[in-house]
Amino acid sequence: MLDADSWTREPRLVIGYDGERDSCDALAFGAHLIRDIRAHLTVAAAFPHLRAHAGSEAFELALGRKSDPIFAEARTQLKRTAGNVAARERALGGFPVPRLLSRLASNEDADLLVLGSTRRAPLARALLGSTGDRVIRTAPCPVAIVPHGYAERPSEPIKLVGAAYDGTAGGERAVRQAAALARAASARLRMIAVVEPIGVADIAYAGQTPAGPDPRFSREILERVTDDLLASLPEDLDADSLFLSGDPAEELVEGVADSVDTLVVGSHADAPILRAFLGSVSTSIMRSATFPVIVVPPHAALGFGAAYDEPRLRLVPRAPAQSHSAAGPTPA
Repeated sequence: MLDADSWTREPRLVIGYDGERDSCDALAFGAHLIRDIRAHLTVAAAFPHLRAHAGSEAFELALGRKSDPIFAEARTQLKRTAGNVAARERALGGFPVPRLLSRLASNEDADLLVLGSTRRAPLARALLGSTGDRVIRTAPCPVAIVPHGYAERPSEPIKLVGAAYDGTAGGERAVRQAAALARAASARLRMIAVVEPIGVADIAYAGQTPAGPDPRFSREILERVTDDLLASLPEDLDADSLFLSGDPAEELVEGVADSVDTLVVGSHADAPILRAFLGSVSTSIMRSATFPVIVVPPHAALGFGAAYDEPRLRLVPRAPAQSHSAAGPTPA
């Protein structure tokens, strides 16, 4: 179980900001988190095109000229959204944006890296495109992707954190991350499991497999492991579970859109989130989600204190053993 006394430092957020509307969405979500969990904030502006003379005085001056007006806008928006908030400002240049942001998150020991979605397309395209997808692949911490238009919404406290759970190790990490965030924000946690209908092909496959049907099609097994994981969470955490039936992509968006303030999803160890979480479901989730989605890459350290606890559950039956400082002249 999470030990509240084992993690005392304040959370640390890194927000990618370039003054465009999508990054304003990211800054708004970060401001809400700061208000709810009193986190340290670093606002990062990345300029990958400033490659010449990286690390030189001219390089530093160029970063300053580019970043000064952007940081001024960020301070104005933060004050409007969260009041007088102190934030570090880091201007980055010399390498591609994903590398700059991932390296900064690592240097800052960040609990969460926050990015906005593209202003020209739904959230899915931001991830399927370049920056978001590559950041998720390399980030040392969970990554929040904030939907278009979030900054225009009323500022409300985070009351309910959702965690998508599918009975896998990646799903367990998502739950533990969501639990830590919910505790930090004094919010509720809801584990959301979707039972997929069994199709004719699934039944035929199960009949030819000695081990029986795939556990993901069994509501009984999914309920049992969900209850086990729920029971392992801190006693002071207000947590419950929700079981839905149907298409996972639709249910994880439409079934919780009116209740959760953010949804945490995990990924399998052998592929990035876009191709791993619940198969191809993540693409549909990212395309239609109207709330911030926090992705927990398999290689990332969990934030908000969750990294200090490693509960080991046997989730499914196993077969018998059979400032203007450039963060980056040095390549990663």
